[in-house]
Amino acid sequence: MKFNNWKNIKSESIVERKLKTGLLPLTYRAEENVSTLQTWFAENQTSLFQELTRFGAILFRGFSVNSTDAFEDVVNVALEKTSQYVEGATPRTSVSRSVYTSTEFPPSEEIALHNELSYTVVPPSKILFYCNESNCQGGETPIADVRKVLKYIDPEIIDEFSRRGGYRLVRNFGASLGPSVEKVFGTTDRKRIFTYCEEADIKIESFEHDKMVTSQVRPAVHKHPTTGELLWFNHVAFWHSSSLPTNYREMMEKSLGADGLPFLTRFADDSLIPESYIANIRQAYCNAEQLFTWKPGDVLLLDNWLVAHGRKAFNGTRKVFVAMG
Repeated sequence: MKFNNWKNIKSESIVERKLKTGLLPLTYRAEENVSTLQTWFAENQTSLFQELTRFGAILFRGFSVNSTDAFEDVVNVALEKTSQYVEGATPRTSVSRSVYTSTEFPPSEEIALHNELSYTVVPPSKILFYCNESNCQGGETPIADVRKVLKYIDPEIIDEFSRRGGYRLVRNFGASLGPSVEKVFGTTDRKRIFTYCEEADIKIESFEHDKMVTSQVRPAVHKHPTTGELLWFNHVAFWHSSSLPTNYREMMEKSLGADGLPFLTRFADDSLIPESYIANIRQAYCNAEQLFTWKPGDVLLLDNWLVAHGRKAFNGTRKVFVAMG
């Protein structure tokens, strides 16, 4: 069977309607038993990547992807090169060479919208998610086009980030509440860590035993590497202390000090970012947010530069896996 015949695939929602309303994700559902998603994907790769660059999110539903092994077969076709989860923050377990659990944060915690590893020198350009099980209330994956997020933010705030040279991310390792040095860098070898940080434009402020403080300056607004479109692409609000629940923030600041939190963001010149700015940015994400509900077997492909993702809290069982590259 030739799968580049698009009659074998139908849109779950009318594509023309999505083009008019901007709904995400663009969805394709197998109308009949195609042999494998990876086969169909490989034969339609050019057009799919063109759509990905335009929309930022494509969902494949009903393609009988029923295991992490089957998902990895799709990953091998969809991602030219996979990347390891270095400099990460969310607890994850490696399932195979390129597949991880999406997150192991408690189900009761919501994960705010963010672009994966936006603070690294070379962020992953594409992300693939796979749902193995979804038997829960909640647990949706919110997604947001960060081109729209940028438009919703007060222009004066964007100008201020530009005027101050971007933002600074400070990370404190070994404070017990955040990830360890070994977890983030994959090693405890000081020489390897220093070399990595130098190549990744990360400044090591201090490093004693298993405690380490780093800072890295990054722009708040990026250009898409292919289209040149302007994007709100950063972790400014995600790791700002005002984004923490009030009681949790007060407890940590009392224990660690305001500068000792596992993560914190400031302007690049090290001045404080007003909480009103962060509130405006969080609202911009909310304005652009669209909820996506998983079904078992779903595979979601994101252009990581264009679309932020997160997770809603849930009750029940939810197993989602991820690969990036």
